Amino acid sequence: MNLILFLVGAILLTLYFYKNLLNRQKTKVPFKGLSMRDWMSMNREERNEINRNHNLNTMKRKRELLDKIRKEYISYTKDK
Repeated sequence: MNLILFLVGAILLTLYFYKNLLNRQKTKVPFKGLSMRDWMSMNREERNEINRNHNLNTMKRKRELLDKIRKEYISYTKDK
């Protein structure tokens, strides 16, 4: 019984460290699909353009969420 618990613990510990090491090696910039190496190899204009696109997409998602919240609030107040 002790051997089984030891093996299970060792496997879980190995998986935990393996997962953490993989996450550290695959450090990502905030933009999907780019590794840190790719990001650093870009010139300033390319990075600024990606930043602008990311900011525009973020603002678009925020606006859509705010519109949904407003619609939900209006429907909530009409029901009362």
